[in-house]
Amino acid sequence: MSRALRTEHSTGSDYATVLPAQLVYLGVAAVPLAVAGARHLFRDRSLRFLAVAAALVLAFVVVDIPGRPYYTDGMLGLVFAAGAVAVQDRAAADEAVRRWLIAPIAGAVITAVLVLPILPEAALTHIAGIHKLNYDLTETIGWPQLTRQVAAAYQALPPAERRQASVFTSNYGEASALVVYGGRYGLPPVLSGHNTFWLWGPGGARDGTVIAVGSAGDLRPFFGACTTVAAFRPPHNVVNDENGVEIATCRQPVAPWHGVWARLKHYG
Repeated sequence: MSRALRTEHSTGSDYATVLPAQLVYLGVAAVPLAVAGARHLFRDRSLRFLAVAAALVLAFVVVDIPGRPYYTDGMLGLVFAAGAVAVQDRAAADEAVRRWLIAPIAGAVITAVLVLPILPEAALTHIAGIHKLNYDLTETIGWPQLTRQVAAAYQALPPAERRQASVFTSNYGEASALVVYGGRYGLPPVLSGHNTFWLWGPGGARDGTVIAVGSAGDLRPFFGACTTVAAFRPPHNVVNDENGVEIATCRQPVAPWHGVWARLKHYG
């Protein structure tokens, strides 16, 4: 998994931004609390192994997969809890410490626009680097529109083909979009070989005709013909992985889903 992420998502700019990005995920004003927590863990011999674990996780992300800076987030509960203990130990004797606890609240307000879907979608296209700072914030823009376009490709099939159809996407984000919004359009089962989505398998999905969302290249070895029918553009030309993704129709399967499923798994 880390090899795939390093190849696909870790560029020179990621190595330059991975540490500043930690401030965003911590919450800028909460950084002192995290620092106090790390120091507390290191100074307490019974807890020092936790400080070492947190440092190793941070080092691994910075060196090996800088394109995914939020992979350190699993350690936040640890350092914040330790920081809270450190602050509480001092609070009884230091009134300033209690006042300082307002800082994380202020920090949450300041960073909320980079974390939550507060700004209009069009405004996000003008924030440089927003796709790297908060990947999911822009990645979900256009999900309803993508679903409508896939549904149009599905509805364009003859009725006999629709009864034998399924959808296969290149990544779990596209698959999730179609699962969340596809019910209202009567889409057939949605499949993907990406990451743990592959573990769910094809189930009873049909494979007579497959609507391939960004995945025609993966499916061509297993189908007689794949024809591109559309290209998706998200609203406002926002920068995300679905901008320009091709929607294709694949026919003439050489084997059922279960016969090729093991070869469709990929990480990234």
